[in-house]
Amino acid sequence: MSRSTQVLLYGALLLIVGIVYRLTFIGQGFNATDDGYIQSLAARVVSGEMPYRDFYWLRTPFTLYKEASLIRLFGAGYTLLFSRMVFVVEVSLTSLFSYGILLRYTTPARSFLFALPTVFFSVLLFYFSWYTYDGEFFLVLSILLLAQGRKGWAFPLMAGACACLAFLAKQNFVAFVPVVVLGGIGSSFLCPAPSDRPALFDRWRTFLIGFGLMTAVPILFATCCRKTTQPVRLMVWL
Repeated sequence: MSRSTQVLLYGALLLIVGIVYRLTFIGQGFNATDDGYIQSLAARVVSGEMPYRDFYWLRTPFTLYKEASLIRLFGAGYTLLFSRMVFVVEVSLTSLFSYGILLRYTTPARSFLFALPTVFFSVLLFYFSWYTYDGEFFLVLSILLLAQGRKGWAFPLMAGACACLAFLAKQNFVAFVPVVVLGGIGSSFLCPAPSDRPALFDRWRTFLIGFGLMTAVPILFATCCRKTTQPVRLMVWL
């Protein structure tokens, strides 16, 4: 069996196992650890309120607006059970991204075995949409894209954008940016030949451009929204 076939088969198996296993949790009763908390705040956003101004919100706003967008799209059909289904898909894809990263360094079979435990650890505490999982989704995707750095400028540019989305989901994830920058600068000194540098840090400048461009989007939009009468609803549709 060729490597490409193995990659597809193990990836499909990991995704199926992840979805099926996590689906066994979402039918359980109300979880006391903030189940429905984000959805209730997102409903206030849809009604026209603004985080930080009209209600207390500790984190960066991506997850609120993601949930508000889903509420706007599906209306009353976006229930807590539906939000748990969204969680299942999101976290299962995160496991698949982890598998993709591992493929850069080892065989498909070993990558599958190393990525498989993420399926079982992801539902230990709770099993509903949350800002930490949103941040992890984009951070792992950013690392996966960075690992493809030598295939062109588009991958590190998208990696920077994904790192920004991770930061917009939870501010702690911004710590990944200096790791990439310092890794890029350090590898340029330690490995003068570009071919010897780790792919993860090879295009760190392009990564920074992607991060900066994505950061500029909400800033510019928020500035423009000050002139509108319904800024929050416009941001939800964005």
